[in-house]
Amino acid sequence: MIFEKSIGAIVFRKEEDKILFLLLCQATKKNYFGFVKGAQEIGETFEETIKRETMEEAGIEEIKIAPGFEEKESYIFRDIYENPENPPLVKKEVVYYLAETHQKKIKLSEEHTAYKWLEFEEAKNLLKFKGAKAILEKAFIFLNKHDKI
Repeated sequence: MIFEKSIGAIVFRKEEDKILFLLLCQATKKNYFGFVKGAQEIGETFEETIKRETMEEAGIEEIKIAPGFEEKESYIFRDIYENPENPPLVKKEVVYYLAETHQKKIKLSEEHTAYKWLEFEEAKNLLKFKGAKAILEKAFIFLNKHDKI
């Protein structure tokens, strides 16, 4: 089994009295929306990884990481993109942080085909996996308890 570790960001922005969450649609998985995430490069801090991945995947130049929010998600999958005929089993751990931006316009990487800024309920309904839904819910509760990030 292969082990992978990634760093992710639940990117949000505030618009009037609403909190909008950014979801990205992966190019390799039709209609699969998720959060910004990617592998941490050697020597990078988690903040540096978040800033790099957010810039690479969504073209967001400025983010502010919310102190006090960190959630882990672990899952196992078969990597059909690595070897379609005999896909290896991968155990993946993603550590998510909460990141605020004021930037509305997104510039997608080749890894993604679409994006959406959604309020909590819409975003939760669009996510397919229980783990992602639970992390989004924790982020939403955290943001409602902490007015200022």
